[in-house]
Amino acid sequence: MGNAQPLFSLMLVKRVHVQEAFAFHVAAASNDRHLQPRTQSELEAFAEGSQLFIAKSIASDNVVGLCYVVPFTDHEWELGGMCVARNERRSDVATALGVFAIAHTVVHDRPWFYGDEIVAYVAAENEAGLLLIQSSSLFVHVPDGIDSDAPGDATETTAPYKKFLFSHDALHTLTAIFNICFMNEHSVFRFFTRRHSLFRIEPRKLSDVLQKGLKAALRDAEHVT
Repeated sequence: MGNAQPLFSLMLVKRVHVQEAFAFHVAAASNDRHLQPRTQSELEAFAEGSQLFIAKSIASDNVVGLCYVVPFTDHEWELGGMCVARNERRSDVATALGVFAIAHTVVHDRPWFYGDEIVAYVAAENEAGLLLIQSSSLFVHVPDGIDSDAPGDATETTAPYKKFLFSHDALHTLTAIFNICFMNEHSVFRFFTRRHSLFRIEPRKLSDVLQKGLKAALRDAEHVT
């Protein structure tokens, strides 16, 4: 039993689940000064816009991860608010949740169709956050993207931020990851790490919707690049 693979569900937060998501966010923000505290009203607005995402442990039914992708400037959507339960930080929850959230945003909000970009701002002193995003194959650092005024996910607005861009080229990588991982083994996403964590998108039919949508997004991106 000790070697059982951790299983998680990834889902879009509906209004009825906002209070549970908010409680998790508050607890995480109280222990992470780089995480910008959000109000319950803000999370409700994100949920209404289909922009709030969580990961839940199948074993405990507890929320173990949260993030959102929301309009940041006139032409930017920000992946932010990423937080993972301390006991699951080696389970690839952040990576799986990020892939799911970005895929959903690409398919349902079509940012490039409107000349927008998906970005992430990470405080320069947030070593864990930088390590996570720099190890991702989906984001590239924008060298001139340090902006001391960007709110990002920190409480100290004087700290400089590093900007990372989800480029058009990364859409091919995102689609490949999604097709290989989420569409195998009955919509279970497998990361081959020491814990071999498993993830499933709920409801199950959303996996099919996103797969078809990513294929269409690839065609759209070719026309706007």
